[in-house]
Amino acid sequence: MPDKSTVPFVSLDKKKVLLADSLAKARNLRATLMRSRLVDVDVASNMPEALELWRTNFYHLVLVAPRENPGAALEFWQEIKRDKPRQRVAFLVGSPAYVSLTWAAESRAASLPMADTL
Repeated sequence: MPDKSTVPFVSLDKKKVLLADSLAKARNLRATLMRSRLVDVDVASNMPEALELWRTNFYHLVLVAPRENPGAALEFWQEIKRDKPRQRVAFLVGSPAYVSLTWAAESRAASLPMADTL
């Protein structure tokens, strides 16, 4: 029986992802990490830019960081959830674990899978 404390790893190799984040440093870090894993990433610095990219491309996953204008992020999500086929969307909230200096210890303490075991 699989361990229910771990999240199954889904490969995004050669998949297309839209990353919408108004904070340039976080956006660039996330995009660089995904590109190093062979993920095709398009980035948007705001929700109108993200919506424009989304309308002209197909994405396997849309990542949204609702920092400065959560209302715009919600409107963006409502716009794309009406489309068929249904779009996979994830909201990025809180600090990402990979920017923490103590992420390995935090991961073990929380019984989360380590990145190198995925």
